[in-house]
Amino acid sequence: TEDLQQAMANRMAIEFAGATGRKVILWSLGTNDFGFNIDPATMKNKALATWDKAKALIPDVEVFILTPIYRGDKDEPNRGGWILRDYHDAFVEIAGLRTWVTAYDGIPIRDPATDLTEPLHSNDHVHPYIA
Repeated sequence: TEDLQQAMANRMAIEFAGATGRKVILWSLGTNDFGFNIDPATMKNKALATWDKAKALIPDVEVFILTPIYRGDKDEPNRGGWILRDYHDAFVEIAGLRTWVTAYDGIPIRDPATDLTEPLHSNDHVHPYIA
């Protein structure tokens, strides 16, 4: 909601109060975020609204987005029918809408070739396998 977005922006402003140097917000999307039944367009609109509210309070703020990291089941649709790449692409897109927002591609941070192999990992190649 708009109240929650404003509350988040207010909290950011409180954290930066009196700070010197660069004011950077790291906005990280965990791999679990795509598992929720939330439309990527809704997520990006809420993020943009929150960042704009923060920018109004902290004029020199920068936002760095880290998109979700690689996971083995990234191409399996969530309950809403979206895949991990849909969330990645939505946030890369909105980073381009604000000069003070930068997106970093988290997918290649983890090399799938070096992931643990069965039976030591779960089917998503992120979480440990529990027998």
